[in-house]
Amino acid sequence: MVDPTASDSLPLPAEIASLGTPERVFTPGTGKAPPLAGSVLAVSIGLGGVAFWACAAVLMGWIVLGGNPPPREAALFGGLPCMLLGTAALLWAAWDLLGGSIKNQAYALFPQALVELHPRRHRVIRWEDLGIPVTTKVAGQTAYRAAVRGAAPLYFDYTLPEHEALRRAISARHFLVALGGDERLLSLPVAVPARHFLAQHWGPMGVPLATYRVSRVGDFALLLRVGDGVSDDPQGSAAKNPALAFGGVGGALAGLREFVDQNKYEQFQKNMQRVEGASERELLDHAADLDGSFVVSAAKVQLAPPASWQQLGGCSIAGRLQLDHSGEAPRVLELLRTADLATAKELLGTAPSPAAATI
Repeated sequence: MVDPTASDSLPLPAEIASLGTPERVFTPGTGKAPPLAGSVLAVSIGLGGVAFWACAAVLMGWIVLGGNPPPREAALFGGLPCMLLGTAALLWAAWDLLGGSIKNQAYALFPQALVELHPRRHRVIRWEDLGIPVTTKVAGQTAYRAAVRGAAPLYFDYTLPEHEALRRAISARHFLVALGGDERLLSLPVAVPARHFLAQHWGPMGVPLATYRVSRVGDFALLLRVGDGVSDDPQGSAAKNPALAFGGVGGALAGLREFVDQNKYEQFQKNMQRVEGASERELLDHAADLDGSFVVSAAKVQLAPPASWQQLGGCSIAGRLQLDHSGEAPRVLELLRTADLATAKELLGTAPSPAAATI
């Protein structure tokens, strides 16, 4: 599951060297510049700092506009706050643009654990204690966070030269450990395509956020994140939107939404084709590649009918999946089609719980 090819060699402390030879080493960043979007954000914040200082100069009376100096209260309650905000913005922009945000930790992957190495400290994290990385993207800058049982979470970001490869490696090991290790992996079918059904995660107001392709893998339900909530072709949906009849801003927004949804649908189709016909064993490799995928014990998955508010609101869903887990992944998924509900019953071996209908 993990690429055994090691990266550039890295000196290891004696107690870490006792673990043996690492399967792979991820060296820290060495002056890697932030993405263009991040640089633009830093420059914008720097310009905001200049603007705050300009306001401070006026409010403090250093620059007099109109011949009358500002009252003392303006300097106290306006000038000083502007000076503080301007200084903070300029310092942050300079720190970021000069590479101050670059992390200096390295990572070594061993069969027993992941080792996080800092210049003055390190920690050994057993695979059983390490959760799956959760990805966050802001202004083109990617960051990852993985929960660690009984300790501070693991953080790394785009400044690590092989950050995406590290995410995949941790995810692959997480799935392997969760399913029972190498022996259990080798016992999984490899020649028979795994059956599946689709489920969606909804946000506030019933907005679809993610689409999952769910399969039974051994004693677990493997949920591959194959899309961002759009699983039906939106082609022509903008033409059916009443806002287009009036043109203008409403029509432009409807067209923009169709464009975004079309891109999401094409990515969904691409991911579905990528995993088409995959066996249970092959699905684990896809799970590490598809960011946002996760695994839950089949015994902790409960089928439920639509919630009361969904029934009253006329939501056309067939049922729901309720997931009992301790991670940060969704805990309730919607089954949109009766065919998906039927397949879920067969694969998970559970029946809908009427008591869950009011949740």
